[in-house]
Amino acid sequence: MAPIILRQNPSPDDTAWMFTESLPQIRQQGFGRHISFKPEKISVDVIRFPQNRILQSDDLSKFILVSFEGLRFPGQPARVAREYMIRFFKEGLFLNGVQYRFYGHSNSQLRSRSCFLREASSDQELDARIYQFGDFERIASAAKRAKRIGLLFSEAKLDWILDPQHTANVDDIENNGENFSDGCGLISTQFSQQLSRRKRIIYHGRPYTPAVYQISADHFQGVLMLDPKLTKAHVHFRKSQRKFNATQNNTFSVVDYSTPFAFGRLNNDIVVLLSSLGISNETFLAKQQAYHEWVEGASEHWETAFDFLCALNKYEVAERLLLDGLESAAVRREIRALQNSELAGLRKNDRLRVRTILPKSRLLFGVCDPYGVLREGEVHVRVSLPRQGAATLTNVDVLIVRNPCLYPGDCLKLRAVAHPALAHLVDCLVFATRGKRAAPSMSSGGDLDGDKFTVIWDPDIVPRKVAESYDYPAPPERPNASVTRQDLAKHFASYNSMTMGRLSALHQKWVRYSPKGAMCSECQELNALYSLSVDGGSVRIPERLEKVPERQGGPPYVLDELHQAAEAFAQRFQLISLDGVEQLPVDSEVAREMVTRLLATETAAISEYEAVMKACALAQKHGIDMHPFLTHINFAALKTAEKFALCTMLGLEPDEHPYMWNSLVRSEILRPRDLEDRDLGGSLHLQRLYSSTIQGRAAFFEYLRDALQNYRRRVIILKAEDRFSTGIFIRGEVKWNDDHCIDDNVLVCSFMPQTTATLCTYKRGVLGWKLYCNDSIMQLFNRHRVDSFIFVSRAAEKSGTDIINSIALQKLSSYVQRQMGRINRAPVVTLEIHVVSNRDKVAHQAFDLRFDFVETEEYLPRFDHRPEPYTPNAVLDVDWTTRSADMKAVFTEEEASAMQLLVRLSIDDLLDMLRFARYYRAEDRIFWIFKALMQAHDPPLSIIAECLEEHPPLAYVVLRQFLDNDASHLGDAARVRIASAVTREIIRSANELGIAALVALEKLASDVARLELPLYCDLLWLACHTIRSSQLLQEILLVLHDGRVAQQKSRLQEYVLKHALGIVFDRAEDAADACPCDDAGRPKRQRIAPIAAKLRLVGEEGVAQPESLIPSQVMADVRVDISTPIRIHSHVRLVLSSPAEHSTLPAAVLDAVVLRASRGELMLDLQQPLPPEYMQVNWRIYNAGSVATSKAMLDALQRFAIEGMECCRFNDVIIGDSKGLDEPEHLPTEDEENLKSIPASLNPSQRDAVISAKLGRMSLIWGPPGTGKTTVVVQILLRFLRQDTEARLLMTASTHNAVDNVLERFVAENARDQVLSNDQILRAATESSRVNKALQKYTIDARLGGSLNEDPRLLRRAEKRVKEARIVFTTCTGAGLGIIRKANFEIVLIDEASQITEPAAMIPLVKGCHTAVMVGDHVQLRPTVRPMGKALEFDRSLFERLYTGPHYRTLSRTMLRVSNFIVIQHKQQLTAVQTQYRFSEAVAKFPSTEFYEGRLETGSQLDAAIASLALTSFPWPTDDPEQNLFPVVFVPCTSEEDYGRSSKSNKGQVNLVKHILHLLRTPAETDQESPEGSVSAQEVSKQLHELSIAILTPYSRQVKLLTENIKINDQTVVSTIDGFQGREADIVVFTTVRSNIDGDLGFLDDARRLNVAWTRPKLALIVVGDKRTLGTNGLWKRAIEACKEVVIERPVEAIVG
Repeated sequence: MAPIILRQNPSPDDTAWMFTESLPQIRQQGFGRHISFKPEKISVDVIRFPQNRILQSDDLSKFILVSFEGLRFPGQPARVAREYMIRFFKEGLFLNGVQYRFYGHSNSQLRSRSCFLREASSDQELDARIYQFGDFERIASAAKRAKRIGLLFSEAKLDWILDPQHTANVDDIENNGENFSDGCGLISTQFSQQLSRRKRIIYHGRPYTPAVYQISADHFQGVLMLDPKLTKAHVHFRKSQRKFNATQNNTFSVVDYSTPFAFGRLNNDIVVLLSSLGISNETFLAKQQAYHEWVEGASEHWETAFDFLCALNKYEVAERLLLDGLESAAVRREIRALQNSELAGLRKNDRLRVRTILPKSRLLFGVCDPYGVLREGEVHVRVSLPRQGAATLTNVDVLIVRNPCLYPGDCLKLRAVAHPALAHLVDCLVFATRGKRAAPSMSSGGDLDGDKFTVIWDPDIVPRKVAESYDYPAPPERPNASVTRQDLAKHFASYNSMTMGRLSALHQKWVRYSPKGAMCSECQELNALYSLSVDGGSVRIPERLEKVPERQGGPPYVLDELHQAAEAFAQRFQLISLDGVEQLPVDSEVAREMVTRLLATETAAISEYEAVMKACALAQKHGIDMHPFLTHINFAALKTAEKFALCTMLGLEPDEHPYMWNSLVRSEILRPRDLEDRDLGGSLHLQRLYSSTIQGRAAFFEYLRDALQNYRRRVIILKAEDRFSTGIFIRGEVKWNDDHCIDDNVLVCSFMPQTTATLCTYKRGVLGWKLYCNDSIMQLFNRHRVDSFIFVSRAAEKSGTDIINSIALQKLSSYVQRQMGRINRAPVVTLEIHVVSNRDKVAHQAFDLRFDFVETEEYLPRFDHRPEPYTPNAVLDVDWTTRSADMKAVFTEEEASAMQLLVRLSIDDLLDMLRFARYYRAEDRIFWIFKALMQAHDPPLSIIAECLEEHPPLAYVVLRQFLDNDASHLGDAARVRIASAVTREIIRSANELGIAALVALEKLASDVARLELPLYCDLLWLACHTIRSSQLLQEILLVLHDGRVAQQKSRLQEYVLKHALGIVFDRAEDAADACPCDDAGRPKRQRIAPIAAKLRLVGEEGVAQPESLIPSQVMADVRVDISTPIRIHSHVRLVLSSPAEHSTLPAAVLDAVVLRASRGELMLDLQQPLPPEYMQVNWRIYNAGSVATSKAMLDALQRFAIEGMECCRFNDVIIGDSKGLDEPEHLPTEDEENLKSIPASLNPSQRDAVISAKLGRMSLIWGPPGTGKTTVVVQILLRFLRQDTEARLLMTASTHNAVDNVLERFVAENARDQVLSNDQILRAATESSRVNKALQKYTIDARLGGSLNEDPRLLRRAEKRVKEARIVFTTCTGAGLGIIRKANFEIVLIDEASQITEPAAMIPLVKGCHTAVMVGDHVQLRPTVRPMGKALEFDRSLFERLYTGPHYRTLSRTMLRVSNFIVIQHKQQLTAVQTQYRFSEAVAKFPSTEFYEGRLETGSQLDAAIASLALTSFPWPTDDPEQNLFPVVFVPCTSEEDYGRSSKSNKGQVNLVKHILHLLRTPAETDQESPEGSVSAQEVSKQLHELSIAILTPYSRQVKLLTENIKINDQTVVSTIDGFQGREADIVVFTTVRSNIDGDLGFLDDARRLNVAWTRPKLALIVVGDKRTLGTNGLWKRAIEACKEVVIERPVEAIVG
């Protein structure tokens, strides 16, 4: 139907879309209504709908396809159209009284701006329909949910109903966290053939079975690759192919499939990248010219036309061409149409583009190597080659690239190899599944779910340079609190492809401008941003990337040259008329020539058999005998049936014709493996000209002359000995008895049949190589004969041999040289010469494939770390003609004269001169000017402080003048202010002045003691972030602390000072570990490279004036594609990396704190002054750890000291100021009404703990492992919320995991009890990605629909959300950061309180709390702190101190006692234990006695579960007299530990643990027959492998050794004890490591570490150790006695060290 206009000139302010029109009926099946929105009109017409699963299962008449592609209101920004669409989707479309609402879209429709509406009265109705297809509701991100739903709308024709019993779900191939099979499943040969027949897949008139199918099946997407090994389950789907969990749907659709001769093309992107990798403009122009001539020649030459038609898959037309000739009008029309199509393809959107077809290329589906036969860096490429059938590229470097591509590292240079296991995979690209990274992801972030890759093996195009690949990280997901249909519609409306266009345009401009092309840093950054915006993501483009300088001169830009040549070709081609081509009559001679040329053509995109059949048809038509043309046939490319058919047709016997064989197959030197490794079989068509075993060695030079003069392709094989032979490939004309410049037309390779290595490298000649041959010598050399590679000559008479040879083996490879040593004048055992017929063009092409090897000469890293040098500012460079006479005199005369002048100047003039002196590095003048300022004037303190801030060493002048001498004229307040400023600057200059700073601070001790607490804390904070020498820092901090403490009498002040010192010491040691420095305070070489940066003023791009103040805050421009742990609150160290020319000036080192971090920018708060050239130089930025936790702790201490009881009701309890009680206070009896809310499922111990937590009190709950702490915490939170309906609660813990565990349980309980609405529950985190994905919908970012870090405009809304929340969950550190930093809470609960330092617990406690609950286990591991922190007892938690300290009136203590189990009865089999808590009585006995006062109880018995351990092969002991299995075992091992390292390992214990693990996973052998109803051996084995086993050790080095020797999986974990705290396993194997004659236990001496290890197992504990060493410790002696000893013979195995 013709379009019907619904509305003319729609307004951007439209609010309703109700239309009544007379619309004709849709009578054609598969068609539907389509509404187009454009600025000039809204119109409706009828189009064919795409086929997809949604439409296949519904009524098409209820759908409308709407398109917004052309909707952009004139003169309005893009957001106007976006808001228009959002209103439209919200209001809905009413057409003839029927309402249509937003339903969905495919991912391609999202980019083309079209979507489906469906008839519905509400969004809920559509939700019910769409969610019946799968569990999309669990996806919390609107963008991700839309993408998954989009798979249902993706175009796919129903091809099969796939029975699930014929499918299987298999794991992906993963290694090092990389998925190597992402999106690539398997299909059987049988099903592939059936599918091909169902789809009627025909190629060149014959049935064709693809090797790869791109499919959409049920909830699986991706590709299926052929696997002949599949027999029962005909389709194997990978886990990565499952895009969502679907309802039962067995539909199977083929989206695409692999085809032969899918030639690759050069395009703009690929040309630009290859140009940046060194491919010349001339090369591209030559390739494009060849392509243009090929297109143009199709009008003039029938053989070119034949090749042209075959390449473009016009097989039938090509056949008519052979029979009817070019004079056929129908053939001419087809050729002209194809030529015009190619011509039209040169333009897109009215812009020229490159579209050059490369014969030596293909566009192929990528698949994985499921058998693991390819090594890292290898690919398997078996393609249909012209005239050769399926051929494997072997030992050839190939270029692989995926579009779109913007970075040279997307161009992968990999090695194509052959492997028999992959020979069935034709016309696809097989990537290796081994290595560090999956190769597809390295090319534009590709995968294997349907991506096609351009594969090029043309040696002119494969670059010699290779660039480091980019990581392509996935864009962050933004969760929504709840995803509605309007959120999905908003996502569609907000999709913006304009950003991609802007980024691409900027990339093109920077490529033009930079001499490095696409390798420049700007292009790499734009590539990173482009990858993040591909799915419509919003990215911010740094301003510096948008300002592209104009290109000034330089060589012609490659695209300009190619576009100009293409334009000239297009104009010339328009003048050519196919009708004007003169046609020659076809007589018998012409026909013979046509047959010859048809068989000799090298590029026709048809098989050899098809070419021969066409030649036979042409010969038969013209009565020509085919026998003379047999030398042109490539018999190796024919299948067996095709050979027999052809021989029968021509009256030949298959084994009689010599061209059916390759003479190398009959070589007496080479073995089959040699031919396979070098791909010397198949279509090479070599004929043996000479063999020394037949003609004799003496005749070698005679036959060599024949080969060089009469043939153009030759192979000479020299056998020096049984272990080594050499092959020399020579092509082209070679002069005899002359130094012939052979250049790169020679290849040399080695054959070593006895080596296990595969030697695939050819050594190709280069420009300047020469070959000299005469009747007695053959010499290959480089320019001069003294630099010979191969020398073969007749031997001297009476030497006993005929021919000798010398070979420079190092020129072949270092491996060959190491294996063979030296070959010098050694006799030649056997010689052979093989040649190729000059008429056999196909064989020439196969021969020349060996010359396609392109050696990689240069590797280009992503980051160019070479800094630009700079010249430091100097007074000698000043042009004094532009300066005043006074200034010149000050900087050129002696001190006395200068001082006389200076004392007469005003303060402003002196400040200007001081800044001038600093800018030009006149150090002595700085001090002269400052002394003059102090002597001649009485400057305000603000002026003094300003000068000290700019040049800290001036503090010593002030110290000497004011504070050392009589300063009685200064008041106390003024002295304190001066002392504060001086102390600050002494600390800032301590790195340069060293011990002098310590002496100066000792003099200032009394002044420091009088500083206000915030000022003192600021000094501590400054010191720990600026003084980089650990020794100096320690002494300075102690001087500051001792002077302060000596004059403090208050218990509160002592408490704050003690913990403040611990905080800064721990922070300083953390910085020293993260960024270690030498004694001079310079960062050492780091494991992780620093990031490069340029500095500029905040908010400005321009350069500051020379004499301007040096800023204290700057912006650091860094690469947007950098991967760095540097975030907001990071402490960083800046090192000036630019070398100073003509100067010995040391590179500046500064400290800074990151105030704001965004992609490509860091805002830095500098702790020391910058050098004056800071904007002209390059910097390296080192990460020194985060200050967030330390700063939050220090701020909490200050608030605690200043606000006292106002910020924390328990101020007196914490500092120990409250009067202690002799006896603990008895709690009042709880009201029965209040007890009703406590669940009956809680045991008495848990009920007591919940009741003990009362409003207005601080409650401590000691929760040993397995006693149900999380259950108690959740019930306490719910109880408080019920008791005080106005109070706001803050729930914190030490880690994000711990917080999320409580939140998850709380949400589940709240869902049943409905205490709060979801909007009143908030999860706070500075980075939402740290939160469990299932809980991210409770974060502030999810509630706001955006990130506070990226959009500060959301701050006010975020603050409102925080105020409305009744309960907030966050970490202890998080309570002092971000949006809740200033929020107060009346009730605070801290879980895992024993694992945080005391100041960390203060962060939530000082937020106005009047009720506090802390839950922990203080006999487990203490908080992790640095060595100095331990010396200061900084690792002692507040929970431990209060629980083990005196009693207070407002403090209660409770212990959870029961470790309870609920066990399912079972018969002689392992059953998953449904447990509320953790371990058994046997395991619990020792820790209960040693650590838990004997109060730890075990509720239920685990006898059945423990007894089932007897099914393993491990020799478990029994507990007499009951003969029950005893699950606590000590296995002695006397193997000694290693020595000389702080972290220890023990190879013998690793060996023994590996054997123990094998015993635990292996069923016990039994001679008895299994009784009826018992579990089968197979089932027992399965159950044993489902046991969770944790192998624990105190040492990280032992962990490393274990992981290298033990296979890790979901059920087997290796960890340090510290890293496993809070986790559990069915069985724990504890390898103690220590075994030495001194009885040194190291880490094992910590009783808490033993407690943690002992309380991790649910069922059994196995301790492996040296009894003698462990027995030196009393606790360990008792621990061993608590076990039963089992001696296990240690197997003899090789351990990786």
